[in-house]
Amino acid sequence: MQIKSLSFRLLATEGLVLVAFFALVAVVLEQSFRESAEEALKERLQVQIYSLLSTAESKNSGDLRLPPSLPEHRFANPGSGLYAFIQRPNKNLIWRSPSSIGLDVPVPPEKLGAGNTYFLADNPRRYFLHYDIAWKSLTGVEKEYIFTVAEDSEFVSRLRKALWSWLVAIGTSCYLSNLPCYVGV
Repeated sequence: MQIKSLSFRLLATEGLVLVAFFALVAVVLEQSFRESAEEALKERLQVQIYSLLSTAESKNSGDLRLPPSLPEHRFANPGSGLYAFIQRPNKNLIWRSPSSIGLDVPVPPEKLGAGNTYFLADNPRRYFLHYDIAWKSLTGVEKEYIFTVAEDSEFVSRLRKALWSWLVAIGTSCYLSNLPCYVGV
């Protein structure tokens, strides 16, 4: 088998073009994929907050109380990857899920304001959603609470690894499928 000089240069050029093309495609796909995965995660965390709001009960003093068993069973299992906290705007912790034992209490943003949410996605290990609410008891006592739900980020990192694996496999197969065209017999 003899490799012709022009054929070899053409093969090398094709390889570089393929590498550049797949690198660009990978960056664009990963960015859009991450954004859509984080948006889906934000919506899931919002559903979890609504679930906690629906089970919370207000005392006459305006203080909140959550039942020992919650609709989402992962809140009861330590290390499950889903965690919940309720705190006052002055960062006074009111309640934490049993799954969050051993974790630091997340600090909500300053002046979130009742009715507003804040999604924190730049933490490499967890994603947080903070929801500020003004809770009014039956006796008319109103207190402000911040509900925070966090989930481990392994969902997004798993999908990212799968995306890169498939792109490398497709790029390699494209390059190798053209290799016999440049090698003389």
